[in-house]
Amino acid sequence: MGATGYAPVNDAELLTNFGVKAAFDFKTWDEKKQTYAYSNPEERTAISKNLSPIYAISKDDPPALLINGDRDEVVPIQQSQVFFEAYIQANLAADFIIKKGEGHGCSKSNVEEEMIVTWFDKYLK
Repeated sequence: MGATGYAPVNDAELLTNFGVKAAFDFKTWDEKKQTYAYSNPEERTAISKNLSPIYAISKDDPPALLINGDRDEVVPIQQSQVFFEAYIQANLAADFIIKKGEGHGCSKSNVEEEMIVTWFDKYLK
């Protein structure tokens, strides 16, 4: 999140601060001990990669609308940029709106609502 090669799934402090550490306590089967054991960092990275939507993009995916504030500290803008680029590389329809000076969440402005309605009209009519 936010940097190439960074695996937040292995950042215990980040996961604890967001209150989601337990959700990433992946366990894998230990054949020798015949039990499940907590995964090591490499296994956690591989498991999280399998769960990530960026690696599941395929030619039959629906259009995507990405809206991200350039000051978002919850979901770094890099995440939307990478997803948008992957959609474009797969020749899928996607729109990416960058909200200048905004953090996480919608400001619920009339302009924002108009953009969303226009996008839905374009793809759902």
